[in-house]
Amino acid sequence: MKVYFVRHGETVCDQQRVHKSDECGLSPEGFTQAQALARRFKETKIDQIICSDMLRALQTTAALEKRLHQTAMINPLVRERKIPSELVGKSMHDSKLKKRHIHNHHTDALWHHSDEENFFDFQKRVHAFLDELIHRPDATVLVVSHGNFIKMVMCSMIFRKKLSPEIFYAFSHHVKVSYTGITICETQDDGSWALRRINDCTHLNGLG
Repeated sequence: MKVYFVRHGETVCDQQRVHKSDECGLSPEGFTQAQALARRFKETKIDQIICSDMLRALQTTAALEKRLHQTAMINPLVRERKIPSELVGKSMHDSKLKKRHIHNHHTDALWHHSDEENFFDFQKRVHAFLDELIHRPDATVLVVSHGNFIKMVMCSMIFRKKLSPEIFYAFSHHVKVSYTGITICETQDDGSWALRRINDCTHLNGLG
């Protein structure tokens, strides 16, 4: 199995530097990135497109659906990690203290600030999606998702059972997943995953 994990394009909320809601859509630049992404896959055989149910992912996927003449399957398992509802729409800068407070409890599987997903909730959801994928061993799948989701996918493939909150947050700090960046993964003969390419953005060359 080969899987292309793709992050959505830039959003209006990204431009405003505020925490995104589910309904935050693409910026004009994000729509341009989505079109470039679709051109990148024009000659690639894709058996199935899977898409997050968040608007920014749906809008990115629409360009792929049109170019590849396919209809995506919407799967909430690949949506972005849920943050506390009270942070949605708030400035990234103004919410630093609250995020630091949450991070201070990141090793406690039972602790929640409010209605967010903690590391363990998020990891469980990502693993559930990877378990779904493994039932299609000969397929080539394109998954349109989100930055943190793709980072958790990579961590799960690399570290497997050794993955901890500390490893995940260190990895997340040092590894970038750009708008419409493509990460390619394949299953190996022993059933494990291999990362073949991380954050390929060559389709954006020349966009400015």
